[in-house]
Amino acid sequence: MLEILIYISLLALLSAGVIQVVLTLASGAKELRHDRLVAQAAELALETLVREIRQGSEVLAASSVFGSNPGILVLRTVQSPGSQVQVSRTFSIASSRLQKQDDSGPAEFLIGPDAPISSLIFWHLPGANSDLITIELIFQDKTFYASAVLRSKY
Repeated sequence: MLEILIYISLLALLSAGVIQVVLTLASGAKELRHDRLVAQAAELALETLVREIRQGSEVLAASSVFGSNPGILVLRTVQSPGSQVQVSRTFSIASSRLQKQDDSGPAEFLIGPDAPISSLIFWHLPGANSDLITIELIFQDKTFYASAVLRSKY
């Protein structure tokens, strides 16, 4: 009878240990999926912003908000690559998501709602022949940076 109690006790301890390991692994996998989702959203957002900045012909500083959150960047750019139609394209945050808007048209979200943006800050360094825009993008506790020069100015 004593042997059965010892075996049951050992089995219960072993089972509790296995359950703890499984729960820890599941939690780690969930965190890893979230980190990957945030990294993908940041990569998409920064690639889009850098591409649009490089294609831009002018930074509309009077309409933009630099150095504070939430930042707003307004560029004079072509409507689409190869087009000659000029538009004012605005990048900003709405509902914790990056969006772009051409002139007074409808806003278009650039990333999904699964990775909410905590902060978006733009910095502008004007030059004689070009402008430099630096971007700081924060998703909860992860910070991402990128910089781009307006190519059509030089």
